[in-house]
Amino acid sequence: MMSGLTLPTEVAEAYVGIQHRSATLHALNTEQRIIELRAVPYDYETQIDEHMFEAFEKRAFARAVKDPERCKLWLRHSVDGGRIVGQALKVEDRDDGLWLETRVSKTPAGDELLTLADDGVLDEASIEFAPIREAMIVRRRGEDLVVRHRRAHLKGVAVVPHGAYGRQALVTAVRDDRPDPEETREHQRAEWLNRLRARTA
Repeated sequence: MMSGLTLPTEVAEAYVGIQHRSATLHALNTEQRIIELRAVPYDYETQIDEHMFEAFEKRAFARAVKDPERCKLWLRHSVDGGRIVGQALKVEDRDDGLWLETRVSKTPAGDELLTLADDGVLDEASIEFAPIREAMIVRRRGEDLVVRHRRAHLKGVAVVPHGAYGRQALVTAVRDDRPDPEETREHQRAEWLNRLRARTA
């Protein structure tokens, strides 16, 4: 077993930047503008690469439970041109995983999200989280690596059209499609330069 301080190269490379994992929406109340979902199943191994599996321990997102408002709701991912459309009202640890109750703001983007979700067009939610290297436990299992997150920072949840592995009935949390890491870094650099130009204009 290896601690986060001695992560194998392939694990370190896989966990660069903000990570995304998706799950199916559980309940939608368009009148109250509430979306409920199970974001992460605890102690459930998900395959995230050919020889890499991942699981979250109970209370991995305990900080978010105490401060749910810091978890923002996005229409599509923040790194993919997404827009903030609300925030979490409640983040709750349950026996079967981490559950979120989110409220959608009354904005054009929020109305768009509710319409698409109500129509079943957008029916998956993908969390955005930052891994904590020292809280990652890695062990080898034959040719595979199994990563367990004891703690992680919950950044937000995005409503998206597709998860990376499609709608497999028995999979409750999978990795969502992600842009190429180099393209993401270029996008972040461009955004930073745009903000800098706006301040100096």
